[in-house]
Amino acid sequence: MLLKESLYSYLLQSRQLPIPGLGTILVERKPAQTDFVNKQLLPPSFSFKFDKYFDAPDKEFFTFLAAQNEMADYEAIRWYNEWSYDLRNKIRTDNPVELEKVGTLKKDLSGDIVFVPAA
Repeated sequence: MLLKESLYSYLLQSRQLPIPGLGTILVERKPAQTDFVNKQLLPPSFSFKFDKYFDAPDKEFFTFLAAQNEMADYEAIRWYNEWSYDLRNKIRTDNPVELEKVGTLKKDLSGDIVFVPAA
């Protein structure tokens, strides 16, 4: 599934993307590391992580979506809720959902939703 550019932009800027009914995708910063064997200092990096316990978007999120997509706030709320509902339905019917540039959400054997970050 294509992650709309405005959602990806919000994820990078706020370091989180809440998905109602599923959880929140977070941007996690990893500090610089030393590689003593090769005598190198590796730069800081970022990766995506999933938190299934927090899924409530705030008002600023919908204001951002409305401004990015040139629509009213209520239209942004409706569009995003439809998008997240579609996402949840695909996952619950055992169809993994790949979010471009971010990772894959899927259901594991126990029925929990797991996130596999993109390489």
